[in-house]
Amino acid sequence: MGGKHTLVTDVALDKLAEVRRFVESSARSLGVNETAVSDLVLAVDEAVTNIIVHGYKHQPGSVEVSIDADGTALIVRLRDKAPGFDPCSYPKLNLRSSLEKDTPGGFGLHLINKAVDDISYRIPHAGGNELTLVKQNVVPSR
Repeated sequence: MGGKHTLVTDVALDKLAEVRRFVESSARSLGVNETAVSDLVLAVDEAVTNIIVHGYKHQPGSVEVSIDADGTALIVRLRDKAPGFDPCSYPKLNLRSSLEKDTPGGFGLHLINKAVDDISYRIPHAGGNELTLVKQNVVPSR
């Protein structure tokens, strides 16, 4: 158990399976329960999909996924060099009105918000984006 886990991969939809496997194995190695592992895999999959589709717009680039424990919390950081986008500034989705619209959007962010306990965003000094996802009380005390 323990230790920071990091994956750097090219951005492409066919790389999502690799990202999901990485999140799953890293979280399990830190002792995270299966329900929380599923939540984290979903949240990271949605976030990386957004980075590929909306950030890089299917153009070449990379994303770094790092996973670490802080006490009983699991911290996932996603770093990329796509144009800036703060998902925390995006309005919360109203599912009722969104389902009635012809142009749905924001469902991925809604799923991310439901799957984790905290989301924060910052622009690193070197540029790009850093999205931090936190799932509380899921790592066994050491």
